[in-house]
Amino acid sequence: DAIVGTWVDKNGGDGMVGFVNTDKGFHVTSGTSGLEGACRSITTNGHNYIIVAKLRAAILGFENVDDDTKDGTLLRYKLDGDTLTRYTYNQDKINAAVKDKKVPGVVDENDSASLTELDEATIKWLGEIGDEKDGWDPQEYKRK
Repeated sequence: DAIVGTWVDKNGGDGMVGFVNTDKGFHVTSGTSGLEGACRSITTNGHNYIIVAKLRAAILGFENVDDDTKDGTLLRYKLDGDTLTRYTYNQDKINAAVKDKKVPGVVDENDSASLTELDEATIKWLGEIGDEKDGWDPQEYKRK
């Protein structure tokens, strides 16, 4: 998979992220941002996404863990040669999508929503939001 490897901040900062494959059929990521876990990759409507979830859920199976351990962090990404652009989606927009029941998720005591399922509705929603210009915070990396 093209995303596998170590990536460093393209602008010379100390940001770093890495992806490895596992024998369980998913990626694992870690980096200087503190975001780490198992990744499920999908492509929908021409946009590439990874959902980063806790390792326990990925290894044991999402159906075998409590809802509070199934949440994930949504990232859209684009590969262009040796450049990886990773996009974080605006949390307010995720909150609205969960509250409006466009996608399955939970809202915690801090009014912060998390996705809980990567079902047909969520994949359709991801395909739609990938075309939006607003709401995406990009971070560029180059292959190390």
